[in-house]
Amino acid sequence: MRRLWHDFQAHKRAAVLFLVYWLATLAVIPMTWAGGIPGRVVVLLLTTPLIAGALVGRWRASTPERTARSRDRIRGGMLAGVLSAEIALLVMKGGVVDEVIGWDTWP
Repeated sequence: MRRLWHDFQAHKRAAVLFLVYWLATLAVIPMTWAGGIPGRVVVLLLTTPLIAGALVGRWRASTPERTARSRDRIRGGMLAGVLSAEIALLVMKGGVVDEVIGWDTWP
């Protein structure tokens, strides 16, 4: 986790752009809700962990001060992908959006 946080600190612009992309994908869901999440939006949500994993894997490969082993790149990418997916699930279904909008009252 500490190394992942260091990766975010070292690449702030890319991390902020990823955060904006992630928030935009979460904002699309309530706008396109029609008795469920449309298939195209589900595909959009599945791109978020892939992008997070690719970013962290690339960041770890681009550090000249240490040689990045492929194991570290893969583990870091997987951790970033899982965290982004779980946080999206927490925010949408069990947290902020559930309290503000209420999934039970949606058509």
